[in-house]
Amino acid sequence: MPGDIDRVFASFRDPRKLPLITPPWMQLTVTDCPFDVIFPGCEIDYTMRWLRAPLRWRTRITDYVENERFTDVQERGPYARWWHEHRFTTVDGAVRVSDRIEYALPLGPLGWLVHALIVRRQLREILAYREARAREIFSGR
Repeated sequence: MPGDIDRVFASFRDPRKLPLITPPWMQLTVTDCPFDVIFPGCEIDYTMRWLRAPLRWRTRITDYVENERFTDVQERGPYARWWHEHRFTTVDGAVRVSDRIEYALPLGPLGWLVHALIVRRQLREILAYREARAREIFSGR
C-alpha cells in the first residue's frame, strides 16, 4: 500500500473501517465494538450476508504488535475454525500488507464440498476486493 506504516496500520486497526474494504454484497456491519482501535482480548461483533442468508460473527483479537501484526480468531460464526493474521512490513517506502488465514468449515464432507464449490472462490474474491479498495484509499483515489 502507498503510505507510511503508521497510517496504514492505524487504518487497519480501526474495526469500524472494515466495511470500507469489504465487498458491498456482503453487507458487513460492525454491530458491537466499544473501542475505535483493537487490542489483545478485544471482541468485535459483525453482521453480514452470505448467499442472502444473514450471519452473525464475533472475532477476538489474540495477538497485537503495533505497526507489525494482529490476529483475529472466530469466537462465534460460520466456521468451525477461523484464524486470521494481518502483517505489515515497510518495503521501499510503501507498506506490504499480508494476510494469512487458517480455517475449517463445519459439517465434515458437506463442508468440504461447500468449500470446493463456493467458499474458497469467495474468500479469494473478498481478499482481492480488499486489496483493490485499500490501494484506492491509500493512494487518495
